[in-house]
Amino acid sequence: MTRFCFGLLLLVLVSGAEAAVRPSPWEAAYRKARNAALFQTPQAALEIVQNALQRAGHSDDAWVIALRLYRAELRAMLGEFKESLPILAEPLPVSLRKTEIEIRRLTGLAMVLHSMGKSREAVAITDQMVALASKDIPAMLADAYYMRGNLRTDEADIRAAIRLAKKAGDATLALRSEALLVRAFELQGRYAEAVEIGGKVLPGLEKAKLAGAGAIAGNIGSSYFWLGDYESSREFILRGEAAARRLNTAYALPVWLDRLGDVHLAMHDLNGAARSYGEAEQFARAHNHRQLPRALSNLAQIAIERGQLVDARRYIEEAILLDTKEKEWDDVRRARVIRASLEIASRNFAVAEKELQDVIATSKDPFPRLRAETGLGRLYATQKKNDLADRHFARAIKTAVDERGEIKSDYRFSFFNSVENLFDTYVDFLVETKQIEKALEITEESRARTLTEGLKTATARKNLDAPSIAKLANATILSYWLGTRRSYVWTVTAKGVSIHQLPPEVEIERDLDRYKKVLEHGSLSESTPIGQKLFQTLAAPAVRGVAPGSKVIIIADGRLHGLNFETLVVPTPRAHWWIDDVIVTSVNSLHLLGRPAAKRTVEPALLLVGNTPRADPAFGPLPNAGREMQMVGAHFPRKKVLSGAGATPKAFLGATLGTFDVIHFVAHGIATRRQP
Repeated sequence: MTRFCFGLLLLVLVSGAEAAVRPSPWEAAYRKARNAALFQTPQAALEIVQNALQRAGHSDDAWVIALRLYRAELRAMLGEFKESLPILAEPLPVSLRKTEIEIRRLTGLAMVLHSMGKSREAVAITDQMVALASKDIPAMLADAYYMRGNLRTDEADIRAAIRLAKKAGDATLALRSEALLVRAFELQGRYAEAVEIGGKVLPGLEKAKLAGAGAIAGNIGSSYFWLGDYESSREFILRGEAAARRLNTAYALPVWLDRLGDVHLAMHDLNGAARSYGEAEQFARAHNHRQLPRALSNLAQIAIERGQLVDARRYIEEAILLDTKEKEWDDVRRARVIRASLEIASRNFAVAEKELQDVIATSKDPFPRLRAETGLGRLYATQKKNDLADRHFARAIKTAVDERGEIKSDYRFSFFNSVENLFDTYVDFLVETKQIEKALEITEESRARTLTEGLKTATARKNLDAPSIAKLANATILSYWLGTRRSYVWTVTAKGVSIHQLPPEVEIERDLDRYKKVLEHGSLSESTPIGQKLFQTLAAPAVRGVAPGSKVIIIADGRLHGLNFETLVVPTPRAHWWIDDVIVTSVNSLHLLGRPAAKRTVEPALLLVGNTPRADPAFGPLPNAGREMQMVGAHFPRKKVLSGAGATPKAFLGATLGTFDVIHFVAHGIATRRQP
């Protein structure tokens, strides 16, 4: 089902020049109400309309008719779609069919139909709007293109609306049309572009205090979700949800609740996902909202996870019935993948197999195909048909990698977060079938490709000789993988590869949060229980037999990137820091660790940057920054130092970075899942 946000669609200001004569009181009330909807709330606009209509009585004045139509439009915003539809569908008197009022009626009619899932009829009406405005009402052409661009998510129409609005001097419509690109790019799968243009447009919408700003924040959050940056996604979607509640717009709230459920699910918060999906289903059902089938599909997914198979079947069958009725075939395929999961859980393997094969054969969208290939892998793994399982998992991985190749490099780190279930499932399968080294190679797929691209090096090698890499590094390598069901650490030495199972990601993250609180209170010591627990969980099983003074290289995953492994506490024979036993270093990938080092003919050169003045109130000065600069610099006779006020982005970028072997920063830093 096409993801849809009403906020911008409904709130259209009048384009073109003001009337040369003073408007009638009914026209003035109409303009005032539209401004109230645009800058305040639908309820405020409806109150203005109701008061005006009470005074107007049974008048057949053109602007009284416009007020009656706008009342129906506002009620649709509040979820009264069935009540509004017949009013907006009623043709206007012949005298008004080539006026602004007709364009407004068609706008309201199109958005109500679209909201009720009748997308084709709605788009046909916007075609009629563009034709009418082009021929008879040129002052409304920008609005007509805006509306059609909104429903068709057509970039050409949206840019036509921007151009015409600017030409007419309608800065508000131009700004809102630019914001419409965010939603269009999101629906077209151009998520990085949606995030970037959203970051430019949203401040302008908020500064202008436009009610549609919350909707655009939600669209930005949805794009972050598809890029795998769940923290940012939750932040922006919550802003969309808060705006929908504040405006009391029933048409928008189910959308943001449903997407918030997606974020909770991706972050392994099953209870949060169930709450959000459940509330989305209630609102959508109460208002006959087009989000209902998707909310039902998602509730089915939660029920399968909980083993509530009867409830799951009830949800998914209703979702497929509704989507099929409206011919929403992409959503039907998505729901069928979920139904196949239900059949696997019910051990109806033949039914599940046919379902998934049909989705693969008919879907043009890579995401349903990816999920279906993953589902077939799970199905065959459950049946112990390991060769078939491996084949379909590999196809899914290829689809994920190919799709990721279309995404701008800055966002490729986090793209794999959005398909992490595929990697989790495949890694679990390989471990269960004793393919330990191949499982390690698959974890590298989600790390090495982006890193090698970012560093402009050759693509990661097909065959990973992990023991040779450990021998070359003269180290024991610990490579981590945090999974939904179980996590792993591979121990790689010159003699071979072994694996140890760890708790699920959510349990490890809970301990990491406790550890973070201890650090924030400055109370970390050798006697700290959480430091000892993390060592026992993460390191102890993997480093048995490692001699004191050995080199240990950590390849972290997920939240482990934020853990200082050196500060873990070894409990025996007496509690002490792990750094007292071994030399701990970190790398991002086995592939990069295995790259041959360049032969040095001279001493390495250092670029040393830091000890800057306070640049942000949130980050105070680092008390030992100057001392660290001195200590690091003492090891490099060949160096360039950018310190204090001289440590600026401009100076850094102008430092001919390629001439340095080492770059060391002494500064605050923030890591995000989008760019870890």
